[in-house]
Amino acid sequence: MTEHQTRISRYQQALAERGLAGGLLLNAVDVFYLAGTGQNGALWVPAVGEPLLLVRKSFARAAAEAGIPDVRPFPSSKDLAATLRAAGRIGVAFEAVPQGVLEFWRRCLPDAELVDGGPILRELRQVKSESELATMREGAKRMCAVFAQIPSFLRKGMRELDVSAEVECRLRKAGNEGSPRLRTFNSHFFVGLALAGEGATVPGAFDGPVVGGGLSAANPGGASERTVRRGEPVLFDFTSVHGGYVVDMTRIAVVGALAPELERAF
Repeated sequence: MTEHQTRISRYQQALAERGLAGGLLLNAVDVFYLAGTGQNGALWVPAVGEPLLLVRKSFARAAAEAGIPDVRPFPSSKDLAATLRAAGRIGVAFEAVPQGVLEFWRRCLPDAELVDGGPILRELRQVKSESELATMREGAKRMCAVFAQIPSFLRKGMRELDVSAEVECRLRKAGNEGSPRLRTFNSHFFVGLALAGEGATVPGAFDGPVVGGGLSAANPGGASERTVRRGEPVLFDFTSVHGGYVVDMTRIAVVGALAPELERAF
């Protein structure tokens, strides 16, 4: 059994245990996790039976990438009910799908009752397979190699922005796929940030321990134009995205040496 078949089997078992007739996956990350392709589409997984992936774009790429056999072009809305034959209680990740999209599917599937099924797949995704762990280890290996280069370019007087750009460039050249996706509404961040001294204590809306001043109120987080001073801690907090999986790593660097009380605190 392939990785994606195993995931779908576990998901179907969880659906059946909760009395659901199936799951409708509309969030791109959930579709990728179960079907193996990040193309624009909807994945229907009945509690019993074969899953079906309907693709808007690109069908050709989804058909080549998908880990499930039944991949079809997305039909017209009037044909969706007949295509899916979905009836009964259907799980949908309410926290990841806009209300307008939910209402579209409610109109198209009159025999289905859409209920919140987001926690089901989130719970299953918490347990990583050996294949997933291997992908994450490779991402971590690449990030470690980039972080090892920090002493070669970190200098007094550099802006946080310049330091961050150096790391971003090197991560990208190492194969970083880009900014990680976040599931939380109105929450986002860039690849990472380098923050100098008190720059790491700037508060903000981001749901994490480190925010940064950023460059404007429109994007209130990340590296700023604050410059690195000798003897102060410079915090590096970056992500490496490899194969869709995120590794987050934080390190402290310093030009010169930290004050004894800071070294003890670290």
